[in-house]
Formats: sequence, C-alpha cells, structure tokens
Amino acid sequence: MLLSCGDALIDFVPVKSAGGRDAYVPAVGGSCLNIAVAMSRLGALTGFVGGIANDMFGAMIADHLAASGVSL
Repeated sequence: MLLSCGDALIDFVPVKSAGGRDAYVPAVGGSCLNIAVAMSRLGALTGFVGGIANDMFGAMIADHLAASGVSL
C-alpha cells in the first residue's frame, strides 16, 4: 500500500452566482490528498494519513477520498 501523509483542505473557488454576484464554491484539495487520489486512480492500493475535521467540510474530504478508492 502507498500512503500519502499531510494536508487535506477545502479551497474556496471564486465564481459568479446566477444573479451575477461574487460567490465561492468549496472544492476538496490539498497536495497530499491530491497525490493519494491520483495514485488510487492509477490503480495503486492507496491510503491517506492526515487530520480531517468532523464537520461538513471534513465529510466532503472523506467522501471525496472514498469515492476515489483511497483508504482512511
């Protein structure tokens, strides 16, 4: 198993809302998380080691990792 250890975070990407106002869309990110996802998508048995919060953003991160086949 390949392990990636480090940061997992939520990026807030600026967008324009349907009404033309400035808004932000949360997107899962972090270099170590992205490496784990890429390794898993290439077929490697992969795990991620890092702190993940117990809030809605942590759930987004955990769901993203699980959907990509990365073990927590």
